[in-house]
Amino acid sequence: MYVLIGGAGMMGLGLAQQLLTLGHTVAILDADPLACRFAREKIGVMAFEGSAVRMVASVATDFAKAAIAFSAFDS
Repeated sequence: MYVLIGGAGMMGLGLAQQLLTLGHTVAILDADPLACRFAREKIGVMAFEGSAVRMVASVATDFAKAAIAFSAFDS
């Protein structure tokens, strides 16, 4: 399954690792270029720079079976 994750923080990266282990294709969206680089180099996922909230809403409906967004402001 192709899964799109908005946010390359601890939660997003942890989920990405688990999904990769299960054999899923994972892409991460994050506004921070360094977070995207880390996700690509250390986790091994596709990572794209940009607003996760906007991109998840628009891209997920076309490509992904699941879309998950994490924010620094979640409570």
